Amino acid sequence: MANFDFVVDTNPMADSIHHIGRHVDGVTTAVVSMQAAVILAEQKAADKVCENVNRGFYSLIQSQISQKIAKLRSDVDSKTMEIAQQSMMLASIRGRMERDYMMIAKRYTALFNSLNKALRTRIFELDKYTTAFATKDVESLSARIRILVASVPIHQSESVVSSSVISSSRTRQLGLKILQSMQKFISNNHHQDYKMNRILSKSNSTNNIVKYVPLLISESVGLYNKQVQSYPVWPRTNDTSLNPLLEKNMKIIHIESMNNGEWEDMVGEEKERVNGEFQKLLLGSSCSAKVKNQISGLYSGCSWQKLKVKNV
Repeated sequence: MANFDFVVDTNPMADSIHHIGRHVDGVTTAVVSMQAAVILAEQKAADKVCENVNRGFYSLIQSQISQKIAKLRSDVDSKTMEIAQQSMMLASIRGRMERDYMMIAKRYTALFNSLNKALRTRIFELDKYTTAFATKDVESLSARIRILVASVPIHQSESVVSSSVISSSRTRQLGLKILQSMQKFISNNHHQDYKMNRILSKSNSTNNIVKYVPLLISESVGLYNKQVQSYPVWPRTNDTSLNPLLEKNMKIIHIESMNNGEWEDMVGEEKERVNGEFQKLLLGSSCSAKVKNQISGLYSGCSWQKLKVKNV
């Protein structure tokens, strides 16, 4: 078999490939430059679009806020004018009411002053002796007390204190006597009126009338000596002749109740009624809230009982 050897010159091809490589490098550089320029152009365009969008949104929001401010300002101005007009109207109404009140008060003040003077004159005429005693006799008694004050034969530094003590005791004694005399005088007058009414009464009744008097008995045990003590309480009357008899009977009933009675727990409707009365008294009291809470706590914490009497 025959062998052929060929020699081919590759230099032109290498030279052309070398020229092509340089062109390729130039194209690569141009492409990279163009890509950077495109990216920069896109970024600038995006920034410009965002700036325009932001400017448009800001202008829109600003215009809307300006419109709302203008509307609210017009509403506030109208309300302010309306309030000013109403204030002027109220001021005029207040001035008219003050003038009417002063006119009516002046009229009724004069009327009541005349009525007071007329009533004072009538009262002085009805209770001539009492008013004379209050306006004239009291002054003479006071002057007599000042004149009849005992003198102290002491000429030392204790004289002022001793004189004041003796003067005050003397004044209290005389004042007590005056009050007792007044009480006795008024009581005698009431008793005399009662007798006169019974004498002059046209009704003639011989029936006995039963009247009940409430009696409260409280029992306490001493904290240290543990002794049991009971205290009776009953209402007093204005009749001085009836009070001693009432006191005597109440003491007898108290002793017999303690001897014949026994304490037991209060339950049911009676206890609820007592609790209701206690709450009414507590709510109607003028004490402070702290004192009321303390009283309520003490009341709810104690176990109180009632006295059941077997035979009295």
